[in-house]
Amino acid sequence: MRLRQLITRNLGWKVVSVVLATLVWLSFRSGVPSRIKQGGTVSLPRQEVRILKLADDTRQYRLEPSTVDITLGGNPDVLDRLQIDDLHVFVRAGRGPLPPAKPQPVSVHAPAGITVLAITPPEVTINLDGGLTD
Repeated sequence: MRLRQLITRNLGWKVVSVVLATLVWLSFRSGVPSRIKQGGTVSLPRQEVRILKLADDTRQYRLEPSTVDITLGGNPDVLDRLQIDDLHVFVRAGRGPLPPAKPQPVSVHAPAGITVLAITPPEVTINLDGGLTD
């Protein structure tokens, strides 16, 4: 008799508890916590760095390293819509006859609502690669 009372007492609350527990389990399983855990950040490894130079500069350059890892932050909805083509990763070549002697900072232009949190490495070395082109 006691077992029957234990099961049937407050039956409505027990059903509500099972339903809520099922909903929480389904939300964890669907990946919602992973979005919360990331906190509105996304990492983009090995993004190609381009050289920003004058239009009449026909010299060929080589960057070392030629790719960087970027970490972006912002509203998760904005980050979900982000396309790789929306980012512009570049370094300035300089105006002199030779490339700059020291490593140059990498710049990232991102769409509105997105913040660049980290660029790794933050600088690249610019070297001449060959001579003039036609």
